Amino acid sequence: MGKIHPLVAALCASLIAVPSFAAPGPPASLFVVVGADGTLARGSSAKIAHGGTGSYLVDFPVNIPGCTFIAGVGTADKTQPSAGTITLAPGAGNKNVVFVSTFDGSGNAADQPFHLVVNCASEARNPEVAGAVDAGGNVVRALGISGASHPDTGVYEVNTDISDASSACATPATIGAAGTTVPSPGMVSVAQGTTTSDIEVYTFDVDGNPADRPFQLYVEC
Repeated sequence: MGKIHPLVAALCASLIAVPSFAAPGPPASLFVVVGADGTLARGSSAKIAHGGTGSYLVDFPVNIPGCTFIAGVGTADKTQPSAGTITLAPGAGNKNVVFVSTFDGSGNAADQPFHLVVNCASEARNPEVAGAVDAGGNVVRALGISGASHPDTGVYEVNTDISDASSACATPATIGAAGTTVPSPGMVSVAQGTTTSDIEVYTFDVDGNPADRPFQLYVEC
């Protein structure tokens, strides 16, 4: 039997030793802040398509199967948004896409600015800020929240430990109590607070009138 040339043997050994790498998955989290006109104000690299009234398609550069979507009506600056609601759905046949639908206080399709966070269960991690504030403006549960004030009906300012929370991050909020009491139905929207570390939260009744409501807040940068 002939001898194997040393160069051939070395090449075969190197091929056997080459490790295999799994295809990269989605990052632990993605976020976007989008204007009512469909303009991307800040966040992860994504393409935004604004179809009909209140209809948006957010196309991320990675697949996001098995991920959780969190969103709320909110502006990218100190402008107070109108009362409204938002619904989400994954893209049909496109694993990179989230469909976003926004509505006014009466439930009619309407263009609304929004904050969207995508958390992937396979790499779940704690957000930078998360907490619950009761209808009276008291912080009930907090991570990265130093306090809150309640200057007017349906108006709250949440003070966070992040210097640019409301200018560089997504800050969706939802009506929700920290305890077992079911809150009255309503709507919530967010904007920048007095400083960029503060988040202004506005709560409404189902008719779009300012009303005190407990809420939970999430910040992703």
